[in-house]
Amino acid sequence: MSLTMNIELSTDGGLGVIGEAISSMAGNVREESEAKIVAEIGAVSVVAYVSDPPSETVTESFDNPTNWRVGYRISLRFHSDDHDAAMRDIRHFIEILAKSCIAEFVLSFQYEEMYAFRNATGLHFVMDFGVG
Repeated sequence: MSLTMNIELSTDGGLGVIGEAISSMAGNVREESEAKIVAEIGAVSVVAYVSDPPSETVTESFDNPTNWRVGYRISLRFHSDDHDAAMRDIRHFIEILAKSCIAEFVLSFQYEEMYAFRNATGLHFVMDFGVG
């Protein structure tokens, strides 16, 4: 069974920043255009694309107090048999993303359960995952 984590990234981000984060993890980029990146990082398949036009966040448990707009969506899909390795890869990816840009973002499981978010004060983990 496949599982999907999602990142909603503010308009302050960019596909270039996403691509650099993938590259820094020795990821394998399969397709890249002005509107989309398809890649693999470890046990995770990544599809990042421009949200055009920018939209509101849809993660259910995310309040979004500064009301930023989603400029990019990132789908992180993995097989349930690879759960632990995939969650480590995803944690590492968002840590790199948070250090690489000023963009705010939220990471969720299928837009239903928030795992982490980045705001002006830094990266915050709501769920403990991908450690060890």
